[in-house]
Amino acid sequence: MKGKDPNVFLAHARDCLVRIADYAAEGEAVFLRDRKTQDAIFRNLEIVGQCIKDAGIANLRALYPEVDWRTIADFRNVLAHSYQSIKPEMVWAIIDTEIPRLLKTLNSILKNWQP
Repeated sequence: MKGKDPNVFLAHARDCLVRIADYAAEGEAVFLRDRKTQDAIFRNLEIVGQCIKDAGIANLRALYPEVDWRTIADFRNVLAHSYQSIKPEMVWAIIDTEIPRLLKTLNSILKNWQP
């Protein structure tokens, strides 16, 4: 994806995180029993990971070392290729703790960006 502004990918990742928060708004119990919600969230998490890869992990790590960009990108591979081992409870823990932090970070990064 040479030539594309990394912020385009980060903005798309942020949009996916907002969707995830919206899909998960009814809480853990609904998430754990609703396969459609799980599928929607899993897909958006895959996109987030790909967006991070496309934005450039090395550059992100250099500018924002407090975020584990590699793990975010690698989780995309787990979702895409090891999907049978994914436990919804594990994903909920990510939704509950990591999504708000990453959303806050991306909002901060993109605060002054104009597409």
